[in-house]
Amino acid sequence: MRQQVLEEKFRVPGLVMLGEDQRRDGSFVRHAGREVRDPVFWEIFGSMRYAAIMVPLADRMTAAGLVPAESAMATDNYVVDALTVLLDDAGA
Repeated sequence: MRQQVLEEKFRVPGLVMLGEDQRRDGSFVRHAGREVRDPVFWEIFGSMRYAAIMVPLADRMTAAGLVPAESAMATDNYVVDALTVLLDDAGA
């Protein structure tokens, strides 16, 4: 998830994330140790996997009584919100 999403929308300051500048200057390559093709795809792919994990997690939390049954935590959470921002930025 992008630094801007974390800091502005979710108020999580100070995390070191790779952004547009790092993509252009090759930081992804240095961190991965090899060529990284289409980093936006991988950013979205990773966010989609994380969102998919949240659905059964929310169901389990609801079943355990940790989340109210009327809560829409499975689909109304920061992971889905961040994924929406990433998809909007990518023009999807």
